[in-house]
Amino acid sequence: MLRLVLILLLLSTSVVAEEPLGEYGPLGGVYDLIGRKPDSNETYTGTIKLIPVPSGLRVERKVGGVTVIGSGRFELKTPDKIQVLTITFRDNQAAFESSCRISWDLDNYARFTCLYGIVGKTQLPGMEAFFIQRESS
Repeated sequence: MLRLVLILLLLSTSVVAEEPLGEYGPLGGVYDLIGRKPDSNETYTGTIKLIPVPSGLRVERKVGGVTVIGSGRFELKTPDKIQVLTITFRDNQAAFESSCRISWDLDNYARFTCLYGIVGKTQLPGMEAFFIQRESS
C-alpha cells in the first residue's frame, strides 16, 4: 500500500511540473532585486513587486529611485517545456523582456533568476535575481 501511495505521489508531482502554475497568488509580494545591466558590467540593486491580477502579474520594478511598471505571465519554453515567468516592461529608452526561472528556497518562498535585455538589441543579456522580503517578527 505504501508503495502505491509513493508511486501516485511521484506521478502527480511530475504531471504538475509540466503544466504552468495556474495561480499567481503564491508569488505575490515584494522582492529584493540584484542585477547586472544588459551589455554592461554595471551592477545595481532595487526591489520588484509582483502583484497578482486577473491577466497574470502586475510588476513594479524600482531601481535607482525610478519605478517602471510592467506585466508578467507564465510560459513553457524550450522543447523540454521548462516553465518560466516572462516579464515585459518599458522604461523611457527601450522595451525590455525578461525570462525568469522559478525555484523555491527552503522556506517555500519563490526565488527567481532571470536573463533580460532590450528587445531586438541586446548582445549580452543582463541578469537579475529576486529574493522575497520577509517581514520582521
